[in-house]
Amino acid sequence: MQKPSLLKRAAALLTAVCTVICIALSPGSPSAFAASDINQAALELREHLKAHDPDFTISFDRPVVWTNAGLDQLVSLALAETSSGEDGDYIRWGMGDFYIEPVYGNVSYPVGLRFVPAYKTTSAQEAELTDRLAELEKELHLNGKNQFERIEIIYSYITSHVTYSPKERFGDDIVYTAYSALIEGNAVCQGYAQLMYRMLKDCGIECRLVPGTADNGDHAWNIAAIDGTYYLLDPTWDSNLAPDSKLFFLRGTNDFDLFAYPGAHTYNNWGNLDATLYSDFTAGSDFFTRYPVAASSYDQSLGTVSLPGDINGDSLIDSTDATIILASYSEASTAGDAGLTQRQKKSGDADGNGMVDSTDASLILKYYSSLSTGGSMTLEQFRVTNQ
Repeated sequence: MQKPSLLKRAAALLTAVCTVICIALSPGSPSAFAASDINQAALELREHLKAHDPDFTISFDRPVVWTNAGLDQLVSLALAETSSGEDGDYIRWGMGDFYIEPVYGNVSYPVGLRFVPAYKTTSAQEAELTDRLAELEKELHLNGKNQFERIEIIYSYITSHVTYSPKERFGDDIVYTAYSALIEGNAVCQGYAQLMYRMLKDCGIECRLVPGTADNGDHAWNIAAIDGTYYLLDPTWDSNLAPDSKLFFLRGTNDFDLFAYPGAHTYNNWGNLDATLYSDFTAGSDFFTRYPVAASSYDQSLGTVSLPGDINGDSLIDSTDATIILASYSEASTAGDAGLTQRQKKSGDADGNGMVDSTDASLILKYYSSLSTGGSMTLEQFRVTNQ
């Protein structure tokens, strides 16, 4: 599946930053902002960006020295994660070009910074999206649901209601947004992931948007937390492959690509991202230290369609499945634990009596023998016929 470019590079930013830095570092310069001052400037910057203000200046009460680190800190604070789905990654991935230049007073040092962001949506579109999200929250009956249930409901909604944008729209900024995903019903990976981020954060689930590569192209997916541990989700791929099976839902690092191919999703390939705007996602970032992702899926029963009799998930019902059942039955008899996942237990209960035992293994072997000689009944039909 072809993926479009993940983002438009903010080429003008680097030039503007260099202008600020080159002017600011002469000997005898005034001291840099105190932390409280830069925090206030960051809050002001955040509110301007949330309002989609197209051209604005943040002024300071005295000349300020801006360094690379200082400017990075300002933007990082402005785009810090909060409890709101309208902050953090939602702002960051909703922008395109991001131009910054110094503003001078009667001194040779900047007394303000002018920002000219380019947004992928309009303020009117964001208002429309917010109204629809409020309606959708009620329609999905999220109140009273636990963390897993909220994530599952939202994930299922997105994967079943959003389609991948056609190639002719890849040059249109709007398809990279949550607005396009929810209101227009189609988006590219970034739009899927931004909508997932917005909806999960708005209902109290910690979530981040993760950029990387997949299928040899730029791609975006999410991580979401249950009880403080993060799991991987790719609504784009599930939407386009098999929405109901949740093949890429709440996965761990070891099994995210269990139903693709090893290394289909690549992490830390973020060297093309601007260090100021995307500080969390650049090479050497401690992102996954701060957001630890589980090694395995939240629930091993998810992500696989339960085919009765298919214990090992290879879409076949054969002697191997019967052998697994016998081994697990023996293990349960001695250790009290069959060692089967919930999906395997559901598939292994071939006779439908709520248990997985030698009777199920025998039924599966008989059914496999029937298939080998040209039989075409389902396992359920075979069971009823041979009772």
